[in-house]
Amino acid sequence: MQNKQSGLVTVGVISLLAALVLQLILSVSRESPSWDEGDHIFAGYRSLTHMDFGLNPEHPPVVKMLAAAPLLSMPLKVPEVRNRSFMHEAFLDGKEFLFSNDVDAMMFRARMTASILTVLLALLVFLATREFFGTGAAFIALTLIAFEPNLLAHGARVTTDAGVSCFMFATIYAFYRYVKAPSAWRLAVIGLAAGLTLAAKHTGILAIPMLGLLAISEVMRNRLAKQRYSNGPVGTGRYAGLLAVSLIASVLIAIGVLWASYGFRFAARPDGLQLNPGFAEWVAQLKPFEAHLVSFAAQWHLLPQSYLYGLAAVRLSAESYTSFVLGTVYPHGVWFYFPVTSSSSLPWRFLSCWVFPSSRSRAES
Repeated sequence: MQNKQSGLVTVGVISLLAALVLQLILSVSRESPSWDEGDHIFAGYRSLTHMDFGLNPEHPPVVKMLAAAPLLSMPLKVPEVRNRSFMHEAFLDGKEFLFSNDVDAMMFRARMTASILTVLLALLVFLATREFFGTGAAFIALTLIAFEPNLLAHGARVTTDAGVSCFMFATIYAFYRYVKAPSAWRLAVIGLAAGLTLAAKHTGILAIPMLGLLAISEVMRNRLAKQRYSNGPVGTGRYAGLLAVSLIASVLIAIGVLWASYGFRFAARPDGLQLNPGFAEWVAQLKPFEAHLVSFAAQWHLLPQSYLYGLAAVRLSAESYTSFVLGTVYPHGVWFYFPVTSSSSLPWRFLSCWVFPSSRSRAES
């Protein structure tokens, strides 16, 4: 009976994952390249073939290299880099790279390879939910994610969103499993998942404070358990120390994985090529404290040069790109954009008009 039930679970999971893959294939075959897929693919191809991380540095290389890997076996016309500004170089060369070759075949290969991370995310959601709440809840979660519009819209694109979602979820799930049954292997999995998160998207750096907050919550849970049961878990102080050591070890592993994604080389570009604009010139546009922090990390080679350069690019873009939220256009990014836009409830939207007076008059009209 147990084997039969296990077989039915396996068939159910495979069926839902197959439905997800089918929808992604249909999406891939009907959509033209989006605005930034060309430069992502070309940057990933350059990283694989020339160890050149100077194109599209505002996105770390893991997802881009994964998507570009199936293109290595194709006979392609590859444009020569012209040492233009990194944004123009990646965008223009990316378009030339796609449309001087069989763009449909290239996009299908790259997108389907990138979609592996979307399927992996769905599988991890099933496994985690099953461990948390049981098989029934896990199938509900897997069904929801297999037909989730946002995931279907972005899950097969050569962008970093699905990739960082997959790796970040894996990091949190790995931490949960570690605190349940600590072991060196499970600790290494945390570090590996966190490193891939860092190497997928710069916002993946948020996984580290997330782990810190989860560790604090776990220490508090341990303390409450100790107060309730005199013969309960180990002392709070000792447990906090063990978790702190574990977090430090996992972060060090994660940084090692990040370095590995850049080939364990500090320089962003291979010999004979320079960043454009130069590193010092680019970083100098940051606020003084931020510029000092990034320059210090570069001076001591704490992180790869391309990663630091891209981190500065992301920070600068937040100050230069406009945002529209609650009826108001802002000349820069605002901290409440995602909390507001991710909520669709009318009570929250009504409340936000009073919390943020700048949008009240527009909302009332």
